[in-house]
Amino acid sequence: MTNKKKFDLEERTAKFDEDIIEFAKKESKESKHWLRMISKAIPQLKSEAKMLWKEANELNPVRYLRY
Repeated sequence: MTNKKKFDLEERTAKFDEDIIEFAKKESKESKHWLRMISKAIPQLKSEAKMLWKEANELNPVRYLRY
């Protein structure tokens, strides 16, 4: 008999999902930061950047509710 770890696909998938969520949260925060910087640096883009920032801010909590 070998001493192999049991392959648990469900657990590995759940862990992968958790890691992806953490990564997405960080990326989202960074995106919102840069949208704010763009709106300050390029006033012509402020309206569009603000709209995208609001959308990102609204969608984030919804994405994580299923977990």
